[in-house]
Amino acid sequence: MGRIITLLLILIINLPFSLQAKNKTFKVIAQDIEYAFYKKEKLVWKFKASVFKERSDNICEAIKIIIINLQKNLKIIADKGFYNRKKDKFLLIGKVHLFTQKFGEVFTDELIYFPKQGLIITDKKVLVKKKGLIAKGKGLIYKIDTGDFQIKEKPRIKFSL
Repeated sequence: MGRIITLLLILIINLPFSLQAKNKTFKVIAQDIEYAFYKKEKLVWKFKASVFKERSDNICEAIKIIIINLQKNLKIIADKGFYNRKKDKFLLIGKVHLFTQKFGEVFTDELIYFPKQGLIITDKKVLVKKKGLIAKGKGLIYKIDTGDFQIKEKPRIKFSL
């Protein structure tokens, strides 16, 4: 009888924690999703993912993600990404590849993108390639609207003719 009461107490104590953990699990919403956002009948955004999942706390997860902002001439490809709807923030991880028209291509392992703020940042190592230029360093700040683009730490630049 004592064992049954002990098991019931353990179950009662752990039940709220297990229910809370269940609410934080991702639910698959779509596979091979493509989303387009138009403003005044003009295509502004494109979003593609092979798998798109959502959690109850407004966090979304995407696998094999592609984000294209046509107004800003910006494209981001990543192995995996998370989007926080409340903060309007993308966390892109894995092999992350950022294409910019003005500054070339950026390769890194993690990128944080705030679309409404027009800000892209990382504290990870970056490799920037542009015709005739290769730059390496740690960290990146890219203010899209102002065009301010800088490698934060230890920038090393190679020029080729």
